[in-house]
Amino acid sequence: MPNNPALFIHVTADDLTLARRFDSELQTHRQPFNRRVSFTLNLREALAAAPASLVADVPQAEVYVATPVSVVPLSEFAETDAEAIHRATFRSEERSRLMTDVLPAAQIVLVYEVAENIVRAIEEAFPKTNYHNALSPIVPRTPLSASAQAVVRVYVHENTTDALVYQGSKFIALNSFQTRHADDASFFVLGMTQALGYEASDIQAVVVGDERRRIATERSLSQFVATQTEELSPHFASIPYSLAVAMMFQPTR
Repeated sequence: MPNNPALFIHVTADDLTLARRFDSELQTHRQPFNRRVSFTLNLREALAAAPASLVADVPQAEVYVATPVSVVPLSEFAETDAEAIHRATFRSEERSRLMTDVLPAAQIVLVYEVAENIVRAIEEAFPKTNYHNALSPIVPRTPLSASAQAVVRVYVHENTTDALVYQGSKFIALNSFQTRHADDASFFVLGMTQALGYEASDIQAVVVGDERRRIATERSLSQFVATQTEELSPHFASIPYSLAVAMMFQPTR
């Protein structure tokens, strides 16, 4: 681990999380997002409230933003088409910058937007910055196996469930649902897989996310399909699951 590691920033509509890993020590600061003031002010307040060592001498920032994605097969991706593809589905009234995450293991590209005010505020504080979608760490980091069984990776967080479907070594689909309860998550995941032509006996669900929602959703889904869960070290319990995965497994650029 470098002596002067990157600062990881996780941005959602609900909260803002800062995290940095010094050898075996994880320093974090997480606070609710105040919608009555600008993102710039929210960020400034977070930086002021965080431990000084967490935000001092930051060489670069790795920013993970929870924002809707369009999925494009890597073999068909063209930078010139990315904006038209994304805005055919998602229309934003605010100024934003188009971003892409290339995920070679799954052979897909995530296309998404980050609001201009977020970009400007972060880059004012940290000139060297890399952006990622908050879903990127949830996508498998190594080439998928050639197993014939369909796998549904179910990521539960806040009031959202993201379902990623794989058939053997091939990525099939991704969809996101607003869900308040574990049974809602099961309903939408099962409906999605049924629409794709799978029977319950055809799939294996892997449930990930923050502990309380993950346990409840796995329990609900297990009534209908084979399930398993993935846990992270309690060391990372204070930060969002996707950010924890990013800090553990994704090298900075």
